[in-house]
Amino acid sequence: VAICLNELALLHQNQGHYDQAEPFYTRALAIMEREFGRDHIRVALQCNNLALLYDSLGRPEEAEPMYRQALENYEQALGPDHPDLARSLNNLALLYDRMGRPRDAEPLFERAVEINTAALGPDHWHVAICLNNLAVVYTHQKRFAEAGPVFQRALAIYENALGPDHPRYARTLFRYAQW
Repeated sequence: VAICLNELALLHQNQGHYDQAEPFYTRALAIMEREFGRDHIRVALQCNNLALLYDSLGRPEEAEPMYRQALENYEQALGPDHPDLARSLNNLALLYDRMGRPRDAEPLFERAVEINTAALGPDHWHVAICLNNLAVVYTHQKRFAEAGPVFQRALAIYENALGPDHPRYARTLFRYAQW
């Protein structure tokens, strides 16, 4: 039932019906917590999905504890070096940056880069995602000399892994050109 509820929530969210998605996510989370316990990896996924929804709705005070719970669960269930943990670190760091907390975001992005590099290789596009986000955080802190090489590395990875016509490459190139 929880999986079906989650899928319904995703459907509503993808259609832009965020308010309709929330009750499905919260009900799915309650079922997962009851059936598997608060620390289970399936609970982590539900927390992450609900956090993404809250984040999309501009409710960072509700998104943050959900992201933190997901992060704790992933680390406990998968260990400190799993790519799913890196994704969770990246999500929380993005939230912190949007909340005007780039100093809190920076170490999370750095750790996500390290995990993805070790787990997936230095030229994987997931590494580029985290590098791009780290470079953006550097620009928010006016640390342009550090941002430039990080943007360049992300661009090189995107170009090699996805090609120069990929939207991720174009967005990173645009951000790099802005500063």
